[in-house]
Amino acid sequence: MPNKPAKKLNANSAFSYACTRCSACCVNKKIQVNPYEIARLAASCKTGFAAFRAEHTIDGVFLKQKSDGSCVFLGAGGCEVHADRPLVCRIFPLGRHITENGKVYYSNPVWNPMPNGKYGKRGVVQDYIEDQGVVEFASFADAYFKWYCKARDYADGLDENGELFEYDDLLNIDAVIGRYGNINSFDQSQNVAERATLHLEILNNLLKEV
Repeated sequence: MPNKPAKKLNANSAFSYACTRCSACCVNKKIQVNPYEIARLAASCKTGFAAFRAEHTIDGVFLKQKSDGSCVFLGAGGCEVHADRPLVCRIFPLGRHITENGKVYYSNPVWNPMPNGKYGKRGVVQDYIEDQGVVEFASFADAYFKWYCKARDYADGLDENGELFEYDDLLNIDAVIGRYGNINSFDQSQNVAERATLHLEILNNLLKEV
């Protein structure tokens, strides 16, 4: 965890970082995940959304850690799900923040211990972010965050039939599509991005019905 206040950065702030695969980012870090990221990781692990969430996350919010504090997916050779690693892993050592009005900014925490990667100012934050392949991840993170903000006032009664629908179940892509989706618009062969897009569409429609 960072031990000092993080320096606030914008997309044009000077920044560069070269990873040395020291795995410092994989130890004693709370790795937050959203439904899109859980679905990607579940597909990578060849399991279902609910099964992955139960086995590998804490309340569907953070990835579990091993007894030594390392990420459940840190193996002897490094990250075992690297291609599908969550947004917070991709942009380390930076932090990405979004306000309720949609404004995005970044931070550069002083970590304890510091990673062994090489910091510099040979580019800007936006260059680093783009190099990490975050466009789709950031888009879904922002879309889910926007829904979370809108849903706060309605989380206790989204099912208009009067049946209490568990909040966690609303964040289960497969369960929500199966319960509320138009069966003709959903194909099990759809990729994760298509399923997450349909999931968000359903969630936002549920809010309109309240």
